[in-house]
Amino acid sequence: IAQSAAELIIVLPAKEQYTKLHGIVPFEISSFGWKRTLLLLEQIGKVDHTQYPIEPPKTESGHYLVEAEIDTNLLVDDIDAQARMIPGVLETGLFIGMADRLVLIGETEIRVKSRLTYE
Repeated sequence: IAQSAAELIIVLPAKEQYTKLHGIVPFEISSFGWKRTLLLLEQIGKVDHTQYPIEPPKTESGHYLVEAEIDTNLLVDDIDAQARMIPGVLETGLFIGMADRLVLIGETEIRVKSRLTYE
């Protein structure tokens, strides 16, 4: 859906802009061989396999949505790159490089970062 947007604008508190990450990250994975994909995601973070006793929830495109808890301070780019090398991982919930505009809301100011150029 994010790739289909004419302009993707992300709004977040300025204090939540990170280069390193820990916590829960969602991944969209293929339904084919999904159990193996979950095992391979363990290279990046802890997957709670009990959340998926039968199968994970499905995305709007019919793939599975799973989560991994990133327990180390990995660089966001490294998490994304490592995940995409795992067979079966289709997307990460990181959306790296997809935003056309980033609106950062601070306590006293709002900053807008843009990669769009207007003539």
